[in-house]
Amino acid sequence: MAFPQDLDAIKKDDFEKVWKIVQECGEEERHFNQLQSIYRGLASTWLLATFGAVGYLQFGKEGQQSHPEAAAAVCFAGAFGIALIWILDLDVYHRLLVAVFNEGRKLEGHFSFLPRFRTNMENIGRKPGSDLIRKRLAWYYAGTTSAPVAAGIFSLGMAFYSRHYRCEWYSFLLLAAVIACLVIVWLFRRTTDKQDTQDKQ
Repeated sequence: MAFPQDLDAIKKDDFEKVWKIVQECGEEERHFNQLQSIYRGLASTWLLATFGAVGYLQFGKEGQQSHPEAAAAVCFAGAFGIALIWILDLDVYHRLLVAVFNEGRKLEGHFSFLPRFRTNMENIGRKPGSDLIRKRLAWYYAGTTSAPVAAGIFSLGMAFYSRHYRCEWYSFLLLAAVIACLVIVWLFRRTTDKQDTQDKQ
């Protein structure tokens, strides 16, 4: 059923139908936005908890190096946990948020009596063919994921040069660090370029 675009020409029942759809879009947007805010706070907390555990494992009561291997393992595990949060935030819930946002923006474009909230938000800091907000969020997750990986590699380096352990023990953790770096690059590309193409469709 086609609705008139102008407020003066639309009937009261038709207006209520359109307005209920707009309200539903707003509720869904707030729901997904709240979930994403919780995940970002959880990622920051996870990062601080990781470095707290590393500080406890890295140095003993007398300030001497204690368990660098365990500290490195905690760093890689923390990076893995933040990467999972990254996937849930930008690769799952952000896509759901964008899907609802696009429907609300289409309604604003079709009905002239609706306020242009979503249209104006989309034009803020946006270049043709890109989404700066999502890319900045991807940079945030790339930083919070890379920091534990870098700390883990540093811990392994300190232990290797101070204790002269055999290289076979470190090869597994170093391989984990390389895999973590590749995963970070893959996630960054997935949550920026690929998703931009999908949102245009």
